[in-house]
Amino acid sequence: MPEPVVTQPDDDQIELSCKDCSGTFLTFLREIAEHNGKITCPQCGNPHEYADTELRSARRVKEGPRQ
Repeated sequence: MPEPVVTQPDDDQIELSCKDCSGTFLTFLREIAEHNGKITCPQCGNPHEYADTELRSARRVKEGPRQ
């Protein structure tokens, strides 16, 4: 079971790699935390658990200015 994800109010999107199809996709840390580290790949549809260490090493994608 993955460690709990600690999120902050200003979380940006992160880029993850699917563990099955090796596709990459963007998601919010907040969304992963709400699902206890589980996320479904939008490309192949397979669910995966991501450990806290995997999420910390993921590339952060900066959003534009918030209005």
